[in-house]
Formats: sequence, structure tokens, C-alpha cells
Amino acid sequence: MKTITSMHNPRFSMPGLAVTALFAVLAPTLSTANSAPHPGDPFPGLSAEQQALFDGGEEYFVQELTVTEGLGPVYSEKSCLACHALGGIGGGDSLENANHFVQRFGTLNANGSYNNLAVFGGDVLQTRSISDDPGANGCKVAAEVIPPEASILALRNPLPMFGIGLIAAIPDATILAGARTAPDADGVLGRPNQAPTAARPGRFGWKAQTVDLAAFNAAAANGTMGFTSLLSPSEQKPQGLDTPAGCTNAELGVVPFDDFIPEITAWEVMLAPVKQKSFDEEARRGQRVFNDIGCAKCHTPVMQSGSNFQVKRTDGTLLAVEAVSDKPVRLYSDLLLHDMGADMDEKVTMGTAKGSEFRTAPLWGLRLRTAFLHDGSASSVYDAIKDHGGESAIIRDRYLKLLPRDKKAIAKFLDKI
Repeated sequence: MKTITSMHNPRFSMPGLAVTALFAVLAPTLSTANSAPHPGDPFPGLSAEQQALFDGGEEYFVQELTVTEGLGPVYSEKSCLACHALGGIGGGDSLENANHFVQRFGTLNANGSYNNLAVFGGDVLQTRSISDDPGANGCKVAAEVIPPEASILALRNPLPMFGIGLIAAIPDATILAGARTAPDADGVLGRPNQAPTAARPGRFGWKAQTVDLAAFNAAAANGTMGFTSLLSPSEQKPQGLDTPAGCTNAELGVVPFDDFIPEITAWEVMLAPVKQKSFDEEARRGQRVFNDIGCAKCHTPVMQSGSNFQVKRTDGTLLAVEAVSDKPVRLYSDLLLHDMGADMDEKVTMGTAKGSEFRTAPLWGLRLRTAFLHDGSASSVYDAIKDHGGESAIIRDRYLKLLPRDKKAIAKFLDKI
């Protein structure tokens, strides 16, 4: 039985309450949720077992890790919630909290390829250390700084998790079917982030760099909190140096949560998407203009999830999740990479994605966001569209030439989805 040490979830008002008691209190209310869940709520109609997995995963998501629970030795945040709370538990983040954005750093090799400066602790910066945290027991390790060798800095705007289980359930073939081998008349291409030897295309992250949701979570927990797991077992080396004496997991008495990644992953799979609002006539007109000028070529309005999608229980067995199986996924993304032009070339490569290539950002739930684009550099939807380049330049220019009332209609449409 796991016990939560510190929590910020408003639905859990009693820190330290055992999970079994939480299930008893919450299951009757959450399992009878109506058909219009709020952001951060599960899909309605979950089974008792599914609800228990959701509740357990949510506890871990909001929990602030301690040293003995695997925090550090260097880290930037103590919980997943620290970066994912805008609009509800599991949301993105805002410009006001840009200090929660992931900071990447690197440089270019002589041949122009990206170097993540792993020898200096790259390419994710951990700005805090456990030295002053309870349980450090004399461990002294300095937080990281950007090394002078870094010539590339790139921020990552935290992505919302709402509905991510539906994205996980989309068949690979559906994603691959949208790829093009040559640009169309508008210059739109679109390709998967998939190496020639890889079995599956990526779909998670700003560059679609990760295939599997559990692996995505493990990498994020490791890079942000220093949490090691079976899927991401290597400790973060502060500034690339070996962990100092007295600061290893064994010396700190760390008892790892083997179920941390499986439970968070199950929670995400059962996290409902933001519900679309009803369209009025202006929003419907905005939808037509959105389609007519070509936005839907990349921002695919709907995909279909596959059959019998399953998540892992904490014992490794599989549990079918009907809520994300055989469902329309109204995400407004093709989950493919598109070249966004020289102005967005951050030089950071991930998988086969080049510096200027990014996954089409899903637009569902856009009204809950305040920072846009991969680095949060756009503070409005208009600015985000204006900054599109590369493959999207022709369609962007069509948008910029629209009458004000048509731009307003598109904004109204985007506020509804």
C-alpha cells in the first residue's frame, strides 16, 4: 500500500491518506460522473478497477517526490503537476510559469549534426539539487548550470495530457496513411518520425520523438525529477559528472516506486479529453474557412482509435480500456512532422526530426492554453499562426489575407474544439 506524502490536488484534501481509503471515498462519486467531464476528470463510466487505476495514477501525478522516493540527485521539479496544471490536473503550463518550461541545451558538431552535450549533463537542464531537501543526509551536489560549451538553447512548452489515451490508441497505420512522399500544391508534406529500422512511428512530444506513452512518461520523470525506472534506469549525472559519494540511491535509502510509471500511464490513458463546445453559426463558418484555406491538411480534424486498447496493470498484466477503443479522436492533428521553416529551426534533433521539424500540434482544448508553439513564444493563437513557415507558409499567407470577420470566425471555431 502506498502512502502519499504531499499533494496539491484539490480533489484530495487530506495529505497522507492511504490509497485504499481514497478509493473508498472517491470511487462512488467519480464512477458516476456525467457525460461531460471537466478537464482533469476521467472518462465517464469506468469500471471499478479502471477507476482505481485512475485514482492511483492521479495520486502519483500530483505527488511531490522526496529524496527517499527517488527525487534527484539533480532535478527541476518535484512533481508532474508542477508543469501540468493549467485548466485542470494534466493540463499544460502558462507563460506566467515559464520557469517550469523544460530547458534544453546543446551545440553543433563540426559536421553540423546536433550534440546534446551529455558529457556536460545535457541536454535537459536540472536547476535544483537535493542537497537542501529533507532526507539528503549530507549529500552535497550542485544544481546544474548551462555550460559555456552550449551554443543552442531551446525551451519546451509543457503539453496538456487531456485525451492522450485516445492518441495512444490510434493505430500506426492510420498515422502512416497521412504521410506524403512529395509536397502537395500548397507545399505540405508531412512524414512520420520513424527511423528506417524502427518498427513504429513516434507520436508523443513536440517532435513526435516517442512511440510509447509509458516510455514518454519515464523519460519525462527522469529528466525533470531525476526519477529512475525500468524504462529509464540511468541516473541524471549533475553537469555530466558521476554522482558524488553519499548521493546514490543506495546511500540515500531510496525505495523506488516500481508502479509509478505504470500507474501514471494508466491514469493518462483514462484522462478524458476537453469536451467540445456547441458550435454556433459563426463557429461553423470558422470551421469552413479553416478547411477551405488548407489548415486541415495538417490539423486533421478526426482520426479513429483502434480496437481493444490495453494498459498495463502494476503486476504487468493487461487491462482493456473501452473508453479509448473504437472511438473518434477529434484532435486536429495528423501526428506527423512538418518543416516549419528557418525561423523555427532550433537545431535540436530528436529521432529523425530535424531542428525545424515539429509534430502538428493537436488543437483540441486550445482554449485552455495561454502559451503556444513548442517554446511558448507565441502568446496568442494569431501570433502562433503568423509564426508558421516552411510547409505551412502558403496556407499561413491565406490566413493573413482573410477579412477580419473570417479571422474572428476561425478564432471562434478554435475556441470551441
